[in-house]
Amino acid sequence: MILLPIIENESDALLVANKIVEAVIKPITISEPANNTPTNVYVSASIGVTIYPQHGKDEKLLVINADMAMYQAKKKGKNQAKLFDTAMLK
Repeated sequence: MILLPIIENESDALLVANKIVEAVIKPITISEPANNTPTNVYVSASIGVTIYPQHGKDEKLLVINADMAMYQAKKKGKNQAKLFDTAMLK
């Protein structure tokens, strides 16, 4: 969980979330200890974004809604950020 104390609008939060995704999905090169062979490791990232107070008046609801948005990001193909939308409740 990352809290952004001051943002101007929803697009700012999505911009930060997308930059995090871009950083996380870059391959990490590690060396196998047995033969010192470099291997690339890949990680995926799906982020759900909620904005206080539009998407919840308390931390519990914000986390629930961010989780819902994250699962929508996973469903859409992973490696992306998704902003919570009340349509997700249907």
